Amino acid sequence: MNKLIILLFMLVFAGSVFAANKTQLIKQAESYYDQREKAGMCEKTQGIYKQIAKSDPKNYVVMWKIARCSYWIGNHAPKKKRVSIFAEGQKYAEAAVRVAPMDPDGHYWLGVMIGRAAEERGIVNSIFVINSIKTEMEKIISLNSKHGGAHYILSQVYFKAPPPPISVGNISKAKEEGLIARRLWPQYTFIHIGLAKIYLALGDIENAKSELQYCIDMTPLASEIPEARDDKDKAEGMLFDLENK
Repeated sequence: MNKLIILLFMLVFAGSVFAANKTQLIKQAESYYDQREKAGMCEKTQGIYKQIAKSDPKNYVVMWKIARCSYWIGNHAPKKKRVSIFAEGQKYAEAAVRVAPMDPDGHYWLGVMIGRAAEERGIVNSIFVINSIKTEMEKIISLNSKHGGAHYILSQVYFKAPPPPISVGNISKAKEEGLIARRLWPQYTFIHIGLAKIYLALGDIENAKSELQYCIDMTPLASEIPEARDDKDKAEGMLFDLENK
């Protein structure tokens, strides 16, 4: 009996130590992620999360955050490495969805990873995965209709896809979903750039300029400053081109 009690105590103690260590590791990972603009920092973040995932394979948040890291790393990697980076992120996002199928974050990053990998592979692959991305975003909206990111991705699907009968492309739906995304998540710079591109495709130059200027002038969320810097640079380049045609 005494041996059993000692064994149980050791198991509880080991569990407490693991939980404490995991908490510290997560804090360290988030600290690195906040510095993701510095070379190698996002890779360090991802490395810590992968370490946690090995011992805690049902940790939903860790799984989708690994995919989120893949997005940053892949977007800043040499072109020849991007497909493999996004494909790995997709696997972790799929794991997140399996663990928590009713939570939007896994579906969101799964859709993003599928889309980015397909974009890097080329137009043919992009067409084949359109329905998969659309399904993930529609699932998110069924869970949370105010998820601006899902509406944004849907707008881009309708904008970039070929029209019927080849695919689901529809510029009117693209604008509609883009405006919903803007209303729900106005503080995200990427939404304004996406909407500006749709306006340009519609020949609405003034509204396109307005969205780009808004992106340049706006104060982004503190958590999104690195992405906002990239987006503001893009917006400035696009606006310069429009004003100097």
